[in-house]
Amino acid sequence: MVLKVKELIESCNNPKICINAALLYEMGLNELCQKIIIVKISLLKTFQRAKERDGASFLKVLKIITSQKVMKLANKNKEKSEIFFVNNNSMLNNLKQQIDNVIKRC
Repeated sequence: MVLKVKELIESCNNPKICINAALLYEMGLNELCQKIIIVKISLLKTFQRAKERDGASFLKVLKIITSQKVMKLANKNKEKSEIFFVNNNSMLNNLKQQIDNVIKRC
């Protein structure tokens, strides 16, 4: 997967590329990034959305969250990547606006 992402980046003519990866750090894709947007959401909201979307149990949601959690972010971000946080506890339009604001600042 990492090799495929590197190939796609090299073949792209656009200097601004977005990698959507829940396991960005775990896969080492953060090394390809100059800027990182981390989407935060409360545990309760995550559970509610997963239950509505695919009927996931609380235990399954916790397992997924644990695998995606960015642990010791400062230690994993020793490289030059600038990190931005956005909040996904509200409506989708609000999240999109926050992401647009980050992109404009870049």
